[in-house]
Amino acid sequence: MVLSIMDTLKEWSDKLREWTISNTNNPLFWLCAFVLGLLIFKFTYDALHKD
Repeated sequence: MVLSIMDTLKEWSDKLREWTISNTNNPLFWLCAFVLGLLIFKFTYDALHKD
């Protein structure tokens, strides 16, 4: 069971890598990636600085 989960995750990561490589010239992709990075940073920052 664990092996099948690992295989599925590897398949998904390979598909995501191929999709990312094919869309590297798309400015909308980079904008979305930047915004997603900012959101992850904000959620992490807020979780670590609770008072």
